Amino acid sequence: MNIKNLIKSLAAADGLKLKDIAEEYSRRTNRELSPANLSNRLGRDSLKYSEAELIAEIMGYEIEWKKKH
Repeated sequence: MNIKNLIKSLAAADGLKLKDIAEEYSRRTNRELSPANLSNRLGRDSLKYSEAELIAEIMGYEIEWKKKH
């Protein structure tokens, strides 16, 4: 699963839309991020790790790294 599908499926499960995420992202960073821009960046896999962390936080998630066994 790519990042776009992951974020969209988690958001849908929680009743969020990309619009909600983009608005909160803009509010927290003081940088305008439209839903279309967010969707395009997710589709191109051009999201920075720090941006992915903030989006996860906005959605109520955290990114966790686990060592493979």
